[in-house]
Amino acid sequence: MWFLFAFVFAVLIFCFVGKRPARLLKRGQFVRAQQIEVQGKLFYFEEVAFADYHQALHHYFYLIPQFSDRKDLLETKYSYLDWTDTTLRFSDCTLQLVRRVDKIVLIKSHTPMSIAEFEQLTKGI
Repeated sequence: MWFLFAFVFAVLIFCFVGKRPARLLKRGQFVRAQQIEVQGKLFYFEEVAFADYHQALHHYFYLIPQFSDRKDLLETKYSYLDWTDTTLRFSDCTLQLVRRVDKIVLIKSHTPMSIAEFEQLTKGI
C-alpha cells in the first residue's frame, strides 16, 4: 500500500514540477514567463523580482555575463546613462535585459534579427 502511495506522490510531483519551462534568469523571485507575438514574430518574456532597487541593480550586473559570455555574440548595445537595458545579438536570437526599479525583464526573440528591428518590435513590451 505504501508503494502505491509513493508512486502516486512521485507522479504528482513530476506533473507539477516537470512541466515548468526552464528559467533563463537564474536570480530573483520568478514573477512570470510568457510567449508574446508582435507583428508575426515570437518573443519569450520572463520577469523576476527583487526586494528593492539595489538588489535588482546588483543582480543585473551578474546576469549580463550569463548571456554575454556566449561564443556566438555578434553585437552588443548598452544604455550607458543609467544601465537600465542591455541588448545582445547572437547568430540564433536577439535578447534584451531590462532593469525596471526592483524587477529585471528578459525579452528574447525566437529568430535572429538586428538590434534596431528588435528594439522597434519590443518598444511597447
